[in-house]
Amino acid sequence: MEALLEKIRVADQVTWRRWLHQHAELSFEEFETTAYIENLLRDVPNLTIERPAPTGLVATLHGAHPGKTIALRADIDALPMDELADVPYKSINPGVMHSCGHDVHAAILLGAVFALADMRDAIHGDVKFIFQAAEEMPPGGAIALVEAGVLDDVDQIFGLHVFLMTKTGTVGFSYGAMTASSDLFDLTIKGRGAHAMAPEQSIDPITIGTEIIQSINNMIARRVAPTEAALVSWGQFTAGTVNNIIPHTAHIKASVRSRNPQVRADM
Repeated sequence: MEALLEKIRVADQVTWRRWLHQHAELSFEEFETTAYIENLLRDVPNLTIERPAPTGLVATLHGAHPGKTIALRADIDALPMDELADVPYKSINPGVMHSCGHDVHAAILLGAVFALADMRDAIHGDVKFIFQAAEEMPPGGAIALVEAGVLDDVDQIFGLHVFLMTKTGTVGFSYGAMTASSDLFDLTIKGRGAHAMAPEQSIDPITIGTEIIQSINNMIARRVAPTEAALVSWGQFTAGTVNNIIPHTAHIKASVRSRNPQVRADM
């Protein structure tokens, strides 16, 4: 382990991470990100690079001895958000930023490529480094990789996620499911608009929306066992344009998370 740690290029990882952060790209649009990663890896010896999908790539390090195939995976896409932080490596793409840590994940995986490539003579088997596109947009970019056969010869696969509540220099783990499935839904409520002075002539979609949100929150508390993880997070509620008009429609967006497949189906 000490030999491996000595080979990790920490300063380079910081540089890579900041470049990726500055050039954040949305799901399925990670063309510049993919090109940057491929350019870094192009001259690594004994490394095969494949592009099974339009964005993202898979690099395979062939060990010096026969053995199993291990896969290490990181995601590379960013989120549709404006960056507020005033840092030198602030995102240059308006409305797009790495607010979920995928720039860190990709930089960590790049570091693993170079560290393990330097130790190739001690490796029994192959190591696949999967830079996956579109993790943030279900069903995501993993499906294309599976369908392309990227995992067909893989014996074990490992991934990680940075976590703000974990101290730097420590690693957290859990038995069983660690992270939740993530499903998204968009809801349009079609009511009937009216002037604010005549609410009786309306079917108020805003009031209906608030009732839906409260009812679903209460339903989870009473329909899902407290020992199970179940979560609906409301990300957007938009309706109307002025103070004195009840609008025709309202729009709600939310994410649904759970760890148990049956709970997911129920949700």
